[in-house]
Amino acid sequence: MSYWYAVYTVTGKEDKLRKKILEKLNFISTLFPQRKLQIRRKGKSFNIIKSLLPGYFFIKSERLLKNEEAAVIKETGKENFNIFSKILGSDYKNNKEPIRHISDKEMDHILFLTKNDDVVDFSTYLKEGQKVKIISGPLKGYETIIKKINPRKKRITISLNIFGVNKNIDVGGEMLENMKF
Repeated sequence: MSYWYAVYTVTGKEDKLRKKILEKLNFISTLFPQRKLQIRRKGKSFNIIKSLLPGYFFIKSERLLKNEEAAVIKETGKENFNIFSKILGSDYKNNKEPIRHISDKEMDHILFLTKNDDVVDFSTYLKEGQKVKIISGPLKGYETIIKKINPRKKRITISLNIFGVNKNIDVGGEMLENMKF
């Protein structure tokens, strides 16, 4: 059985602290959920990686953590980076209480998002050339192909055959649904 714990620390220091803790506690593994973002600066688009849950990362252990090990995590942040860090649900003053771990049900949501990887990739819901169905508006029920996507204007150009002539029409992305084969 695996036990998951959430470590809270200063935003922006999660990865450095995580690596230091791994050096000291070699029986654990960690998960630092991050996400890819596409941003525009000065007219250029590029990808960056940001924390999915700023200030948090997760520790996985095959056994319950002891209060002494939780104290190592707290002291690692203080010694190495002069920052606050602690395992959520730990009480360093009362060593009799076990450290609370995250339930499997709660952790399943995070693992589903990350697919057991640290970086969550872009969602690829609709793509050019994909077959879609119009689900609202006057064209409801028509099946068509996506010709072009303009994410900035949130418009999608589709091609419809009207009276034997292919016409390109701009619609909102919320009007379309993926076709399942």
